[in-house]
Amino acid sequence: MSSIRIALVDDHQIVRDGLSALLAPLRDIEVVAQAGSGREAVILARKDVAEVFIMDIAMSDLNGLEATKRITAANPGAKVIMLSMHASEEYVVRSLQNGARGYLVKNAAPEELEAAIRKVASGGVYLSPSIGDTMRTHILSKTAETKSQDILTSRQREILQAIAEGTSTRDIAEKLCISPKTVETHRSQIMQKLNINNVPGLVRYAIRHGIITVD
Repeated sequence: MSSIRIALVDDHQIVRDGLSALLAPLRDIEVVAQAGSGREAVILARKDVAEVFIMDIAMSDLNGLEATKRITAANPGAKVIMLSMHASEEYVVRSLQNGARGYLVKNAAPEELEAAIRKVASGGVYLSPSIGDTMRTHILSKTAETKSQDILTSRQREILQAIAEGTSTRDIAEKLCISPKTVETHRSQIMQKLNINNVPGLVRYAIRHGIITVD
């Protein structure tokens, strides 16, 4: 029997090591890769390294929601289980809409992690039991609805996250290998699309839509 290949994605090494230790006794589930950022996870997906990605939402540079969207676009066979501190409907819906096949809260029992991996690897959808039955039904129904295209492009969401995290225009430009003027143009377009005219407003939008989180 072939093993289910797992990639662990979290910006804290101790979390990745803990998850790896939990999965180590399971013979048919193998951790084959780790990533400390969403950007690294997308690279792994393009290389088809793993079948199932266990993904944190709250990561700097490229958050788990955006990484999930890019992973499933780059590798349609990849399956993502979101692992988060947040159990709110907004985060769960956005995760599933972005292509995640599972959602676990971080206080889940260890056996839930195994159950989620097996369910998702076999083609199912797994939502943490701590998400109530009523909310679960509503979430699946809402996720199945035809949604309009995102207002912002992938690059604009990436820049919005950086702005909301307090990164300077110069640092954003260096990180993305674009000019500061291009960053400013994107920021202007973001504000225009969202009808928001100041940075605090962008930060509130980013928090409300899961682009950044407040732990």
